Amino acid sequence: MIDEQTGPPDFTAALPASFGQQRLWFLSNADPHAHLAYHMLGGVRVHGRLDLDRLEEAIGAVVQRHEVLRTTFRHHAGELWQVAHPRLSFSLTRADHRDAAAATVDEAIAAEAGRPFDLAAGPLIRATAITSGPELHTLILALHHAICDGWSLAILLGEITAHYRALSAGQLSDLPPLPIQYADYAVWQRNRLTSGALDGQISYWRTQLADLPALPLPAGNHAASSFAGGRLHRRLGPALTADLTALVRAEGTTPHAGLIAAVTTLLRGLTGVADVPVGTAVAGRHHVDVERLVGFFVNTLVIRTDHTGDPTFRQLLGRVGDTCLDAYANQDVPFERLVAELRPRRSPSGNPFFHVMVTLQNQPAAVLDLPGLRFEALPPMARFSPFPLDFVFRETGVDGLSCDLDYHTATFAPELVERMWEVFATLLAAAVANPDQPLTELLPDLLLADQIAAAEPAPSPVRLPAAAALREHPLVDDAVVVLREDVLTAYVTGTARPDELLAHLAERLPGADLPVVVELDVLPRTATGDVDLDALPAPYAEPRTELESTIAGQWRELLRTAEPIGIHDDFFDLGGHSLLAVRAMAELGDTLGVELPVNLILESPTIARLSVHLGTVEYRPAAEIKRLPRVLGGTR
Repeated sequence: MIDEQTGPPDFTAALPASFGQQRLWFLSNADPHAHLAYHMLGGVRVHGRLDLDRLEEAIGAVVQRHEVLRTTFRHHAGELWQVAHPRLSFSLTRADHRDAAAATVDEAIAAEAGRPFDLAAGPLIRATAITSGPELHTLILALHHAICDGWSLAILLGEITAHYRALSAGQLSDLPPLPIQYADYAVWQRNRLTSGALDGQISYWRTQLADLPALPLPAGNHAASSFAGGRLHRRLGPALTADLTALVRAEGTTPHAGLIAAVTTLLRGLTGVADVPVGTAVAGRHHVDVERLVGFFVNTLVIRTDHTGDPTFRQLLGRVGDTCLDAYANQDVPFERLVAELRPRRSPSGNPFFHVMVTLQNQPAAVLDLPGLRFEALPPMARFSPFPLDFVFRETGVDGLSCDLDYHTATFAPELVERMWEVFATLLAAAVANPDQPLTELLPDLLLADQIAAAEPAPSPVRLPAAAALREHPLVDDAVVVLREDVLTAYVTGTARPDELLAHLAERLPGADLPVVVELDVLPRTATGDVDLDALPAPYAEPRTELESTIAGQWRELLRTAEPIGIHDDFFDLGGHSLLAVRAMAELGDTLGVELPVNLILESPTIARLSVHLGTVEYRPAAEIKRLPRVLGGTR
């Protein structure tokens, strides 16, 4: 059982959501497209005479067995609560396509992928049976990621089969009772964090991710907010898979570490950055009580790879292998909590630590075995992607490793992704064949040259004579002038005082608008050496209205700072993160007596922009939330 000393959950109130659920709720509400990237789709094609009424009853039994499948979410005062309903009246959607073309099945799957879920109203699980003939059906399961992960899909299909078999025999299923439910795990997870049990792991990540550089994406507009995704499916082949496996085993590491080393080598070559962070997923099911539980357990780890010193592939394998082992040993800190603790500088358009995900999926497959029926697993379905680039490798037995390379279609053209894969496959084969050759010797002929840029072009500063005039001052080392929030701002390094600089500009540029001067020790630079305009601090401007003063005061309390907050300061640059953003909108909404959407602070992250937006939109009064009793349903 999960830590009996923590005591049973309080069944008189709605229970807090897990940290992972909090983040998915935030992302789903923050961007009109994001929720589509967090749909879990699974399906099987069934050959034989399938009883749809019995199938519906079997799915309903599984929904009743797993409380999380009957859960909805309520948000109040900056906190997210999960409310488990005693029962859920489940119905199977049935579509008769016997007279339709085969392509309509794919169209139906695509339509299901694009149907949104309402996290507050539910249900967060849907099932559709598409009948193409008297003995040919396609079952599609769709769930929101907040109640399900990839491992859970296999559990669901296996348990649906078990209940169908029992119903066919007029019996109850022989599935053992579940020791806990997902909400119990969420409370246990929170208790571990508040008790200090994970302080050592948090300390590891604080050190490991210190001064993490921003990795520019190759040839992409990764500021685009659309999560519409494309997928390139390829195989590495049995020979290359066998050679990679033999090499990594000889080096005492894993195929997963080898794939991360190869992908980050590709990124190293495309971006010119030697400190390359990528993300990876772990199942988060190392406690025996959650192995057979449906829910959102998967956690995200940041793997920071070191390509300095022109390593060979063998040397890089050692580095990456050690980094992965350390990351696995510290995997219990929820990614959402890591963001809250480290407060990385972030943008609403991307992950705060990485842009590229590399995963090797090896979760157990569902056991589907029913008399008179033959099952054919459908390939993984994805129409939307949460990451600009997501390398999802799978073990396929004798056919070797396969890869689904998911990508943002707003960021990458299909032909670029195809070329990127070709470069990756060629690079991996060369590295495995020549593991003691410096990787830089393998890269030059493989780079995409004109097709993929070395790094994302940095935005150009405003071309104003003020910058050149400032650099003429003997006490100025460097200067850049930008127009930010309609405020002309000069960022200057050196020892000159602001009043001296303004007098200098007035003399050199008579009649010109004079900028606000911000003194810096050094101008922030991108990996390509250009001034990083996004990293420049906003010029301070004090609140002008009562509303702006109210917002500034609330932000100071939330961010725990005594420093004045100006109306052009960015909430996230000040240390805000997703959980604080939720609280900020909740507190401001309480003050104004309205319900504010959380995406408002992402679209308008400064006080000036936020106050303007609030003055142009009419919001509905905030609804009171009641803490509902949590009643456990049956476990059979």
